[in-house]
Amino acid sequence: MGLVKLDGNNCTLSCELYRLYFQEQNLCEDNFSAVVFEELQQENERLQGLVNVDELTQIGNRRHFDSCLRAEWKHNARDGSPISLILGDIDYFKIYNDTYGHQAGDNCLRSVAQAIRRSLDRPADVAARYGGEEFAVILPQTDAAGALLVAEHIRAKIKALNIVFDPESVDCLPNSMVTISLGIASVVPGPDNDAATLVLAADEALYDSKRHGRDRLTMSTLLNFRFAAVN
Repeated sequence: MGLVKLDGNNCTLSCELYRLYFQEQNLCEDNFSAVVFEELQQENERLQGLVNVDELTQIGNRRHFDSCLRAEWKHNARDGSPISLILGDIDYFKIYNDTYGHQAGDNCLRSVAQAIRRSLDRPADVAARYGGEEFAVILPQTDAAGALLVAEHIRAKIKALNIVFDPESVDCLPNSMVTISLGIASVVPGPDNDAATLVLAADEALYDSKRHGRDRLTMSTLLNFRFAAVN
């Protein structure tokens, strides 16, 4: 249950919370009831949940992403069903952050993260902050066509936030609002591929979206799927 840590013959409590709880209740073997175990287990699950949440955006963090991708990869491999991955990167975010300040940058990240979360309809779909201004979406049992629809939904929702990005302050900006570029990869897990290959494929597709003008989505060709780009 994660209450204690074992090191050989030594046993220590996992965290300060449990030590204080035991001290307050003055528990012993005779009165340590099933109710107490259940309460502690619930608290332990709550703490574990916090470990997997990105503090700024309140969606999954990189640790949560890695864990979910491993689990869903194995599950879809057993079922022989496709899994899709979307990687997204906020366009010109460094310039936005430098222009409007870190507080505005943090607000932008939070808004984009929540827009991505609201774009997902199924409980099994996972949204996570992959790192910096980059986000990831895991879509179990979803083929390339389905992933394209979700990605376009995400792109449109973020554009609809209307986060102002004044093009007059930066000459290279083609839009007057914050946008996102997306890379998509989809595959049926098998002996000839792995989760790392899926991530690599989505990342290369994201790079293509950036290279071809941003504010668009690109389907990876690395996993033998037909190239598609949607403006």
